[in-house]
Amino acid sequence: VYVYFRDAFAGRVEQDMPVYENDGTGSQNHLVYGYGEGAQGVWIVGLSETLSNTQVPATIETSIETLPVVGIASGAFQDQTALRGVSFAANPQFTTIEDSAFTGCVSLKEFNVPASVKSIGKYAFSDCYELGSVVFATDGAALESIGALAFFNCGKVERIEIPATVSDIGSRAFSHDTKFPGVVAVAFPNGSALGEVAQY
Repeated sequence: VYVYFRDAFAGRVEQDMPVYENDGTGSQNHLVYGYGEGAQGVWIVGLSETLSNTQVPATIETSIETLPVVGIASGAFQDQTALRGVSFAANPQFTTIEDSAFTGCVSLKEFNVPASVKSIGKYAFSDCYELGSVVFATDGAALESIGALAFFNCGKVERIEIPATVSDIGSRAFSHDTKFPGVVAVAFPNGSALGEVAQY
């Protein structure tokens, strides 16, 4: 049986997030997380205070047991304007960066996407004006999809190399509005699984 978080965690989650009954929340190293009884992992849903740098752990000690971090929830870091860097502990297991996870992180400088990530949601990094480097892991990459407008208005990124595993890129994933530049170049490797790119 599932229940849903709605407007939980001080508004950090903007859409319903499925969890099990008897859900729990907690905080570790200023990261707020959510999980459910019987769940196989926890979701990072926000920050408990303003930070310039943070590290996402591979696992978290909950009141139930040690669980792997499986995703970054919708809006988790949205509008964290002081956040400059996000790193990941060794051997991350999370597979999802949800919609608007880092939208409006205007000070974020770089982001290295772990090989375990399978999907990046809509608007995930939109309006990250200072984002200058996005690097996708290539060895063992699992990335399959990049959502619409995922890197909208990320004009300081000169080049993004898309892993060969990606098979779906949403509309205007790397575009920009008239006030800001967009991503300069998007490269696709030989043997790419991508069948079609939606309108730039």
